[in-house]
Amino acid sequence: ALPISLIHSTKATTYNTTLLQDNSNEESKKKVIDAAAEQRARVAAAEKEKKQRQEDERQKRKLEQQQQQQKEKAKSKNKREEMLKKKKENQANKKAGGNKKTSLPKSNDTASAVKQTTNNNVKKALEKPTPPQRGKAKFACGCFGTRHKPLTNCLHCGRIACEKEGYGYCPFCGYLIEQLDIQMGKNKKLDKALIHKERLLKFDREFTQRTVILDDQADYFSNTTSAWLNEEEQYEAEERDAKKRQEMHERKKLTLDIAF
Repeated sequence: ALPISLIHSTKATTYNTTLLQDNSNEESKKKVIDAAAEQRARVAAAEKEKKQRQEDERQKRKLEQQQQQQKEKAKSKNKREEMLKKKKENQANKKAGGNKKTSLPKSNDTASAVKQTTNNNVKKALEKPTPPQRGKAKFACGCFGTRHKPLTNCLHCGRIACEKEGYGYCPFCGYLIEQLDIQMGKNKKLDKALIHKERLLKFDREFTQRTVILDDQADYFSNTTSAWLNEEEQYEAEERDAKKRQEMHERKKLTLDIAF
């Protein structure tokens, strides 16, 4: 068993410790409350400052708008005053010009010249255009640019004339095919059309050259039309083909031996 004095001292120590803990808890709570209050105060001050700044900007924009409206009103007022001033000046000038107006004498010669020019223009407009020349062609080749170089075509019927036929009367319709003197560089659309025409004529001249086909299938069978064989090989292939054709077309004789 413990002595009574020791028991009392233990209880006193425990009580003091509890008091110290309670005091420390109260102090920490007070600190937390004070910190929260300071935070709220700072937030409120920041919001107040923000609202004040927004209000200042709003007032500034409003003042600028008012100044702009005043400037526009002043400009419109000045413009109206200038228009009224010009109107008054024009009216004054008209009145002054009406007072000084004098009648000018008309010239009979000028009027007759104008009338004569008008009549001539009317006559030219009513005149029929001269018909195109027609005649008989001196020579007609008839190759239409396939054998000789194509020269041009008739603007009436469209017939193609070669260089051998030349310019002259069209053998088909009889209208004159004239040589046009065209200078490049004056009209872009005309230059483009001429270049296109020359390209089409070039394609027509080189048609056979552009359609040459080298067939590998023909070379595989080694026939006479192969482009990859020389003259001797083509001759041998021709002999083989002739022999094959002869064997195919010959009538074969069959002999039957019947034994009794």
